[in-house]
Amino acid sequence: MTRESLINSARRTTDEALVRSVPEPEFTSSWHPYSHAKVLDATAIAVEKSKLEVGKKIYSLSAGGDKMFGLWEVGKRDGKTNCIGFRNSINKQLSIGYLSILTVIVCTNQITNANWFILRKHTSGLTVVELSKLAYEAISQVVQDFDTTDRWHESLKEVKIEKRKMEQLTIKAMRQDVLAPSKFKEFDQLLFGTEEVEPIYEPSLYGFHGALTQLIREHSLGTNTLENQRITAFVDKVRSKSAH
Repeated sequence: MTRESLINSARRTTDEALVRSVPEPEFTSSWHPYSHAKVLDATAIAVEKSKLEVGKKIYSLSAGGDKMFGLWEVGKRDGKTNCIGFRNSINKQLSIGYLSILTVIVCTNQITNANWFILRKHTSGLTVVELSKLAYEAISQVVQDFDTTDRWHESLKEVKIEKRKMEQLTIKAMRQDVLAPSKFKEFDQLLFGTEEVEPIYEPSLYGFHGALTQLIREHSLGTNTLENQRITAFVDKVRSKSAH
């Protein structure tokens, strides 16, 4: 299989060697599109400077390889893995950015508030030195955001939801494109169970969020981030209304 066909078939995960093989476009007077490989190298330098130890690495590439999303595991906490997420594009569609992601160990669901740090376009003023500095500053903010994201996630356990309300929220989630109708049956079993099988998630906003994020865990990193953003916004609205 050729490199091009590999890129075109890439979805959830991609090999790092393939990510690095995507060629860097020529610079213009106003646009310096740094390759995915250079962004990976700058990220590695920043992680080492931050005294973080990298474990598993996951990548997604768009068809053609123009857009890249990466996820590096950098430590564990109670039941979750801290992950640095980052993105780059060489087609002017995305600026460089970093964000915090927590992966729930027991179910591998990825959780993020999709709060991107230090976004920067590939302008002519972006040098390799600045690229490394940018990555370090962003990762410093990402590390702080791990605790913020974890506290938010754990706080969802405090919002208990009775079955009828949960069913109403399910319908609302489908109407607002947070839950794909095609995934309803799977979601229903995860959250409510069946006569033969117990539900996987508890009857709370934590469980509702867990069922939603489980349905998207096999999607590409970029898609997962966007869907997480919609899920977080939906859940926050529900929690806000429950507080009144």
